[in-house]
Amino acid sequence: MKIDILKTVIALAISALIAYACHTFCKFETVQWAITIGSFVTIGIPCVLSMGLSAAEERGAVMLKTLSSIMLTIEIVINLVFLFLDFSVPVYVIVNGLLMLVFLLVYNSMYRKHM
Repeated sequence: MKIDILKTVIALAISALIAYACHTFCKFETVQWAITIGSFVTIGIPCVLSMGLSAAEERGAVMLKTLSSIMLTIEIVINLVFLFLDFSVPVYVIVNGLLMLVFLLVYNSMYRKHM
């Protein structure tokens, strides 16, 4: 796998803009920074893995990019749900943490098998 610097920077900029939007639209000041930081991390990781990396083997790369894109969509939806709900920070961290860890486990398994 090779890192494309320009695409990685663009992916991080996209996740930063989405995090800023979450910060702006969050109506609950007690969790505003948690959702800002959490959305940047949980959207940034799949965004970088789907846009910023390239692989020599086409089949494996398509599978990994598809998995990352699906996880990116799931994380955007989950962050939108949390954006409009009053929640506790531990619940937000646990839900997003579990999803991210499962995603990274599946991604690593697919990477080892197909690359």
